[in-house]
Amino acid sequence: MELRDAIIVITGAGRGIGRAMARSLAAEGAHVCICSRTKSELEETAREIRESGGRCSWRVADVSRSCEIDAFVSVVMREHGRLDAVIGNAGSTAPAGNLETVSDGDYKLTMSSNVDGLFYLVRAAVPVMRQQNRGWIVAVSSGAGLRGHSRLAVYSAAKFAIQGMMQALASEVADTQIRVLSINPGAVNTRLLADLFGSGEASKHQPPEAVAAALMKIFAEEHSVPNGGGVCIRGGSIAETYS
Repeated sequence: MELRDAIIVITGAGRGIGRAMARSLAAEGAHVCICSRTKSELEETAREIRESGGRCSWRVADVSRSCEIDAFVSVVMREHGRLDAVIGNAGSTAPAGNLETVSDGDYKLTMSSNVDGLFYLVRAAVPVMRQQNRGWIVAVSSGAGLRGHSRLAVYSAAKFAIQGMMQALASEVADTQIRVLSINPGAVNTRLLADLFGSGEASKHQPPEAVAAALMKIFAEEHSVPNGGGVCIRGGSIAETYS
């Protein structure tokens, strides 16, 4: 995909993997349109991008609310007239613990932020991309979405659901030029990991920029991924590709 002047939507881009992706894509000339629930983090991401000469617009939006995602995509379309790519990156998780210790609230938050949020984004984007007959839909999943992780049962369930959604979607848009894929990082040094296991443990793992670099290779078609498939990222590089 040609990144210069591309219009790319990224959810959960206030920090971590989403921020790293936004910075990398903007550095290649894309106009990134980002959202998250936290205004101050969005402002910081946008400031970093603009100070480096990139283009970034932002909107506060909770991905678990369909009306807010619909409004976000509508604004992007009104301002730019197209969607070249959407990246569903937003997500959270219940505290680490055995399944029977997970509260109703933590269960619902984990599922809504990961699964509902991606569903609402994709549902808003697909009609636009069908009309264009092109576009990229990228889901940021996890290694926990390919193999269940002990003490992270609900998070694993949410990420497994993302894999199924992307595989089914690829079949549904097979008659178009829409590309669908998942990115499955192993442990990444983000606030989510630090909140689960402590900042010391999180710092031992690959940086968010490693995930962004993998995405850049895919968009540049330096690494081929089957439609509906994905990549696993470990140790800062693409370790496996699956269909």
